[in-house]
Amino acid sequence: MTYAMDRFAPNGVVRRRIRKVQQKYQEIIGEPTPVMKMLAKSIDVLATGYKMKNLFDPINRNPKEEPFKRYTYSKNSNSEKAVPYTTEWPEKINLKTRLAMYREDMVYSVIETALKGIRFGAKSKSDPVIDDYLINLFDNKSFG
Repeated sequence: MTYAMDRFAPNGVVRRRIRKVQQKYQEIIGEPTPVMKMLAKSIDVLATGYKMKNLFDPINRNPKEEPFKRYTYSKNSNSEKAVPYTTEWPEKINLKTRLAMYREDMVYSVIETALKGIRFGAKSKSDPVIDDYLINLFDNKSFG
């Protein structure tokens, strides 16, 4: 699970610590499941893409202006919602922001579908508790 961290570590000390964490994880939990291996590879691809984008277009070159939004909290939160507030956008979200939000949703959806396929294909090698937890994180869009 630590391929991307090992690959983009700033120096050898950090890289050695990452490898020790990976070794301790394998001693305690065991060998990674196919879902965990697929997730590690997809995170590595996403991290490589981010590093390449940052190489050609540095993140701090053009300051990002965050879209304004307002959170309205309900005093009597008797609702069945997971969060006790509603999000209001006072102005229409511009196209660039909507496309970025859509792209992130698509990334989560593609990775979740791939993980479900790996989980279904390799049931004998998987750990249902860990794999279902990881897939649920992508289903709720709460990973990372």
